[in-house]
Order: sequence, then C-alpha cells, then structure tokens
Amino acid sequence: MAEPFVLVNNDLPFGELNGLRKYLDRVLDSALVSLRAFYHSDSGGFVHYLRPSEERTDSGEISKASTATCVAFLVETGRWPEGSGTTAVPTWTGGERRLVRNITASKDWTSAGLVSDNPFTVSFLLEALWYLNQLTTLTKSQVRVIHSKLQLLRCDVLTETGHPAKEPGSVAIQGYRPTAFLTQKALRVIKQWERVGYQYFDGLQDAARKWTWERLRGESVAIAAGAPDADPYELAYAVLTASLLEPIEEMTPHQRQDLRYALGQFFDQQNASGGWPRSRPLFMYPKLGNAYCYEYELLVQLLLDPQLAPFLLERLTELRRAALALDNSKVDLVEEVAVGDEQPIGWPSGHVWEPKSTESWSTASCFHFCDLLSRLVAESIRRAVFSDLDVDYRSPNRPSGASAFEGFLDSPIPVRNQSSRLVATVRSRFLEPLARETESVDLGRSFSSEVPTSAILFGPPGTSKTTLATVVAKYLGWPLLAIDPSHLTRNGLDKLHSEASRVFTMLEALQGVVVLLDEFDELVRERSTRTETMSRFITTAMLPRLSALSQRRRIVWLLATNHLESFDAAIRRPGRFDMVVPVMPPLADEKFRHFGLEEKLDKLGLRPVPPNLEKDAGALTFSEFGGVVPALRRARSQEGFARRLKDASDNCIMRSRPDANRDDRSQDSVEEQLRTQMGLVRIP
Repeated sequence: MAEPFVLVNNDLPFGELNGLRKYLDRVLDSALVSLRAFYHSDSGGFVHYLRPSEERTDSGEISKASTATCVAFLVETGRWPEGSGTTAVPTWTGGERRLVRNITASKDWTSAGLVSDNPFTVSFLLEALWYLNQLTTLTKSQVRVIHSKLQLLRCDVLTETGHPAKEPGSVAIQGYRPTAFLTQKALRVIKQWERVGYQYFDGLQDAARKWTWERLRGESVAIAAGAPDADPYELAYAVLTASLLEPIEEMTPHQRQDLRYALGQFFDQQNASGGWPRSRPLFMYPKLGNAYCYEYELLVQLLLDPQLAPFLLERLTELRRAALALDNSKVDLVEEVAVGDEQPIGWPSGHVWEPKSTESWSTASCFHFCDLLSRLVAESIRRAVFSDLDVDYRSPNRPSGASAFEGFLDSPIPVRNQSSRLVATVRSRFLEPLARETESVDLGRSFSSEVPTSAILFGPPGTSKTTLATVVAKYLGWPLLAIDPSHLTRNGLDKLHSEASRVFTMLEALQGVVVLLDEFDELVRERSTRTETMSRFITTAMLPRLSALSQRRRIVWLLATNHLESFDAAIRRPGRFDMVVPVMPPLADEKFRHFGLEEKLDKLGLRPVPPNLEKDAGALTFSEFGGVVPALRRARSQEGFARRLKDASDNCIMRSRPDANRDDRSQDSVEEQLRTQMGLVRIP
C-alpha cells in the first residue's frame, strides 16, 4: 500500500507550539458564553447576527444555516451536553428535541430569500439533524422528512439542470456555475447520513469524482498561471471533495501528487494578515447580497478530514498565523454578561452590509477552527516531545479495552487483611473510569476530579510493572512515553535541574499520553534520611513538578519503583498520585497455565496444587518461573517437581536480601520488606 503523504516535521519549535496551545485554550474559554448571545431558547436555534448597538435584529427568528453551523460546532466538540452544566450558559441540553421538531416540521427549507429546498439550505439543515440525531431519537415522521430531503439532495448532485456548465456530480444554485463548496457540502452530508443507514451515497462517486478532479486541476492551473479569477477556496474545496470520495491510499500516485500540490497552493495564497483573498461569489442572497466562502469555515473542513492531517501538520506555521489573526477581527459583545474572565466575543464574516455585525455562524466557525487546531497542535506537541526524548512515537490508536490484558499474568494484591487481584482492581478502579472520559480528553478537555489519573506501581524487579504501563496505554489507545533519570542527566549532573524543568514543562503540555516515570527512586527519596544537600534539593524540586502534572489532568502518568518505603511522604500523599498499587509476581495458577504445565500437574497428581508448591511458584517472577520450566517438565515425580520449584524459589528475588548499601533493613528479605510496605498502599 502506497504512502499517501510523507510527513515532514513542522518548523514550529516546542515553545511556539505550547504558546499556540495556550492561546487557543484562552480563545475557547469564551466559546459557550459567546454563543449564548445568539441562542434562541424558544426555538432551540440561533439567530443570524448581532449589531454592536442596543438595537438587536433577528430576535424572533432563527437562521437555519447559522443554526446548523453552531450545532455542528457544539456537538462535534462535545459542548452541547457539557455546555449546559452551569447557570452561566444557556441550557442547550433538552433543546435538541425542540430544535429537531422545528426543523422537520418546517415546510419551507429556505434561508435569506433563497428558493425552497435549495441544496444550500437543505445541506445545512440535514447536517444539523445529523448532529442532533446523536443527542436524541428521531420519530418516524422526522425520519421520513430526512429521507425525502436526502433524495432531493441526491437529485441535485446527479441532475444537469440549473446552469449550462452543470454536470452530473456537481451542485449549483440560482443559475450560478457549480462550485466545489456546494458540491462538497452536499456530498459530505449525504455520506454522513450513510453512516447511520441512509443509503443515498452509492452511485454518486463516479460522476462526482470526474467533475471534482477536473475542477481541482483547472483551479490549480489558474492559480499557477496567476489568473485574475483564480480562487484558492474553490481549489481547497475540490481537494476536500476528492478526499471525501476516495481513500488517499487508493488514489493513483499522480492524483496524490496533484492533491498535495493543490493543498500547498492554497496555503501559499495566504496573505500576511493571516487570511486569504476573497473567493468568487458562490451565489446571491436576495436579502443579504453575495455569498462568499469564509476562510475559517473552510479551515474547519480541512481540519476535520483525517486523511489530510499529515499534510496539515506540515502547515502549522500558516495555521498559527490564521489563528493569531482572530485577535484582529474579533468583536467584544459588550452588552452580554461576562462570566468570570470569559468575555463574550464574536466575529463578523464580512459578508453583510455592516462590517462589524457579529454573526453566529462565523463566530461558531472561528471557535470550531480553534478547537480542531488545538487537537492538531496536541498531536504535534506529542511528536515533538517524543522526538526530544528520543522515544519512538506511535499515533493514538483505537482503545483496546479488556483485550489489552491478553497475555498479561494476574497477580495478588494482599492488602487490608484481604486479597484481591491486580487485573480486576486496575480495570475497575483505574482504567474503566479513565476510559469513560478519554474521548473528552482527546477533544481537549481535562479529566474530571473524581477520576484517578496517576498511580505508583511498586514491587520487586521483574514483576511486569513496565508491561502493566503498556497495558494501560493499549487499553486507552494512547501512546506510551517511558522516561528514566538518564533523560534528565543526559547533559550532565550539573544541568539536572534545568533539564528536569524543561522535560516536565513538556510533559505538562501533553494530552492523550500515558507517561511512565521509571527508576525515579533517587529523585523522590525521603528527605529526612538524606544528608546530601543536592539529593535533598532534587526531591524538593520534584514536588511542584509532580503536582503540576496532577493538576493539568490531560495525561495518565505512572511511576514504577521497587522501594516505595523510601519515597518521601509528600510524594505518596493524595494530590500527587491518586493510587498506590503493588505489582507482585504472578499467581501460581497463572504461571502454570501460561507455560502449559497444567497437563504436567495432572499427570503427577498435583491437582489441586499443594499449598507449598503454590507458595513457591507464587514467589517467582515471570522470568524466574520461565527459567525453571524446562526442569519442571523433566520432573518424573511429585517430589522432583516440588524440589525443583523450591530450589528456584529459595534463590528468587522475593526471598533474597538486598545489598546492605541500598537499604538499612537489609537483613530482611524482599518479601518481608514488601509486607511492611503494604500499609502504604492506597487503592480508592
């Protein structure tokens, strides 16, 4: 399978990426309180625009296309249900049924004086209903309306009427030439509904593909030639339509080259202010005048296309410029009530007669752009951090769920006068609460305060603590970033503090990553037992770093150690780590099963397994048990089997005594020391 794009690293350094992330977060903080100004509670929709004066227009009638754009932003980014959680924000939740009813009951699917059932309005309203369908159940009559409108839209794509240049596979309106904007919009909506069983997309691809590639190459040539009517918006929408119709890896090499080149042409047309030259008119609103493409509406569609993400990662400089340009065109909605530091703001599209008239659809488009760009920046930051730490990076995958534990051997958790199992405990107390909110974190939110996001994994060497971290990453579908002290000392011990500050600053900027801090014992040891000023300072310096990671709550992070009892008390307390979990050697029956010794036990008459064998087998780590398996398979009697197992367990890690230089209680075995650490275990 051919590579669709060869990724070239973007040229934004980590500092600028992190600054852009923070800027986008600040803009998005005002999203909900801003859209409240346009919300029409009686209908459940949104009015078109607000003028910066006491006179408010459109107060009694919602705009259909504007409502669809606002709904798309709110639902796509998870803000429709979450947005109603405070009294400061309009209660959209519950309004979805009212809005669906108002849309489907309307006999006049038109907007701003356009003819009824025109493809522009129909596409927008069908898209609004597709998003609302994710929040509520449609009635049979509403389903019939959607089927009839999808059939109309399909006919608009296939028909040749409307303009002499109209060909099957394109969409035109009002006698204007067909445009890639309208074509992509109609095809996108039809394909969206196909995901939930509305089969109207089949049969459109061939005709649309032919028209799309002709339009893409024609606009590309016009831009390359500097033609006065060349339109970068039309070129970009042709790229989007081509990507919609066919997986990139199934395109010919020539088509992929054309697609990439065309995207490059679009971004190269960006002007110094961060925008693009105005598009050709798409059509004319009888009530409002010419309709043009809006750059942020287009950028939203580019960022929503997963096939284009590798290319867009190379264009973060241009996308950053577009994001920063929002500050120059925003308008404070001074008559709206601010909530805390969240000042309501909006953006005009420049299409209506008052340049400063703040419109709901352009405002929603700008916020949607910021949200999607924030996700792309998060991916770029992940790549940058992994590259800086020289760790192989794999993009987030689909969560594996329970299957992530396949092949992982369970172990006991003997604590609080009872024994439980590691797998069940980690799944129910840690992973399942996390999994319920990972989608929200992928959208840029933080985990709720009730969800544990960090844990100390302690146990003797060789007990699969690192493997458990891998299981956590697979369960959630997130990449694993393993860090050890060598990452902090790679520039020398004298640079340890500055390097630690830099590394933890990068970790704080991450989202959607499982971070494993491995072998960090020396950096967090008990300060009262240490005489070296440097060592005491290391622990003290680490405390605020660990707290900052916990407060951001956009990653899952684990610390693996063999010596929990030597940790500074401030490290172990709640607020820095949510859980402290012992990872012991696997259970005896798990090891017998994994290494295929169950038949051998049956043959020797060792079922049920005697307590002494179970204890000896249970003391061995996975690798230690694997080392004695060949000898166990050669045993010809119960006594021989037990002897071989006991010889191995007598010399195992659990029953050994640590070196005197490492632990003041070196006369105790590891097993006895671990028993004393159980009092430090915290599993909520």
